[in-house]
Amino acid sequence: MTVLHVWVAAVLAWRLARAAGAEAHAALLAGTTCALGAFYTAHICHAGAACAAAWLPLISLGMLEKRWRVVAFGTALLVGDPRVWLRGALGGIVLSSPMLLSAMQLAALSTASERGIQEVSGGPHWQAWITLIWPAWISKTSIGSTGLPGSPEFLFVFCGWVALIAALRSRDWRWWIVLAGVVAVMMGDRTPGFTTVYNWLPRTVKGSLYPEFFLAGFVLAIGMMAARGVGKYGLIATAIAFVELISQNSRRVFHLAKVQDSGAIRPHHFDGSEATLLGVRALTGSDWRIETIDDSMAWTSAAPITRIPHIGGNDPLEMRGPSSVRALYAKRVWPDQRYSVLADGTSPVLDLLNVRYLVRWAPNSTTPPEVPGLRFVRSLPGHSLYENPDALPRWYVVPKWRTFESFEQLRSIKPGAEVLIDGEPGEGSAGTITDMTVRCAARCLVASSVVWYPGWTIRVDGVEARVEKVNGAYLGVFVDGGEHKLSARFWPAFTWVGRNP
Repeated sequence: MTVLHVWVAAVLAWRLARAAGAEAHAALLAGTTCALGAFYTAHICHAGAACAAAWLPLISLGMLEKRWRVVAFGTALLVGDPRVWLRGALGGIVLSSPMLLSAMQLAALSTASERGIQEVSGGPHWQAWITLIWPAWISKTSIGSTGLPGSPEFLFVFCGWVALIAALRSRDWRWWIVLAGVVAVMMGDRTPGFTTVYNWLPRTVKGSLYPEFFLAGFVLAIGMMAARGVGKYGLIATAIAFVELISQNSRRVFHLAKVQDSGAIRPHHFDGSEATLLGVRALTGSDWRIETIDDSMAWTSAAPITRIPHIGGNDPLEMRGPSSVRALYAKRVWPDQRYSVLADGTSPVLDLLNVRYLVRWAPNSTTPPEVPGLRFVRSLPGHSLYENPDALPRWYVVPKWRTFESFEQLRSIKPGAEVLIDGEPGEGSAGTITDMTVRCAARCLVASSVVWYPGWTIRVDGVEARVEKVNGAYLGVFVDGGEHKLSARFWPAFTWVGRNP
């Protein structure tokens, strides 16, 4: 899908350049620059932005030719008979409604709803402009020691020397104005006055505005100007630019090292080590989750690949409840990043989340450092493994419950003995649960560390029971005394939710 959109971007950029007055052979330079330039080199991993950017030339074409239906829908297929236009619009709404409603629900329940509250952060750092003429700079810079963004994709704007020289020869003042405007937005709060304008915007717009993604517009503008300035040397310039961009950009940003040295994640190894992955997987199985201590965010990002359950913490759509729970014992790795790692191994909150093992980055450590509250288990290549002996299973029985008022209450909770619920406090019986079969002498509460979300149903002996939200973020259910078989099932269910469900 992403590769197809890169091709779409190239073809539409060529068409836009033709509409702007460039000869066919010169327009090839615009398409080549757009597809192989900095944006797709740096942001190909951001599939949503990569696919959306492919239609930017078509929207620009619609504006240039004043074909507003092209602008509105981003596809030439909808230009023509107004009845076709209307049917296309209605059909698009119907086809996209399941995704749209699900996205609205998830955004309202997740940390995505908090975007736009804070002031905008900057786009590429000013040092990124060095790559415009020296693309190799990024591979020779220590990102951590400069205080720059932790991800190198925010430091790359190379569009090709040929395209840059041709663009500088362009005398089309319209594209110079477009370029200046795009750069002003792309640089975010590093542009004087931008933060003031940003704060005037509606919150919905602010939450969707990522200045660094305006790099797509920057590359497109350079390509258009290059097509206008290359003159009769379009074919030669395109050939040189193709070789130049492939040779430079294919080795940059996400291709800086050999696979075995780059910490690539695969189903059978982590950080290039099979022993590390197999060692962690053998301990956790499917019963226990892991957490990290100053280790790679790939443990959580790549959990679906490694098949090692992780508690989470590197997700732009992370549920607000679990995020608030982890914040009680975790710390942010970088102030401007969402990823966080363990800061307090003695916190009782850790016991509630089924976190039995914790992984710590230890590339050169012969004597693993002590971590209060945790027990050292073993060393693995590049990592140390610790155990949280008091971790609770995924589902557990508690005899007491208190009314949930704030997440801060979890700091003083007695794991396994009590939980917080959205209801009246009470006491019941202790009990056990094995393979979802619960046994208790009298009424008890079965709690879990499974994240609450609309669509979960819990059945007790085949009869659907009321799902309780425990500890502000997780599933629970009351059962009567005796032995009962539980089953939990998730099926997407759209419910209109507020910002503080």
